[in-house]
Amino acid sequence: MALFSAGARYGLRACLLLAEQSTGSPLAGAAIAQRLRIPPQYLPVLLHRLKSAGIVATARGQHGGYRLARAPAAISLLDVLQAVDGRLVVVPEASDGGDAAERLFAHLEARLREELALSLADAATRWGADAVPMFQI
Repeated sequence: MALFSAGARYGLRACLLLAEQSTGSPLAGAAIAQRLRIPPQYLPVLLHRLKSAGIVATARGQHGGYRLARAPAAISLLDVLQAVDGRLVVVPEASDGGDAAERLFAHLEARLREELALSLADAATRWGADAVPMFQI
């Protein structure tokens, strides 16, 4: 079961990579596509959406490329997903107050939004390349 589109997954992966590289030079689009195995013809579409939303910025020139437009701590996972796919809705709002299933979906959407409020900085720290997996039983 896929809750998020391929574009949303690619966009989030690209932003997490940019968050991990936020103190370095901008990354070229080709380098992002190659490192993340994102189809190179699709990456410019994603990056344009992210740029339009104020999440990604571009730098021109020989050492140009893409970087985050704001600090990774100021960009939530939800910001990225909505920039790529539009408004996130688990189930449309009910007009009659809703039955048990609609209340359940409203609860699930609230929990999902709570989890997606996590910043790119926190997500990169928690699940980034240098993160040590923690298991709880």
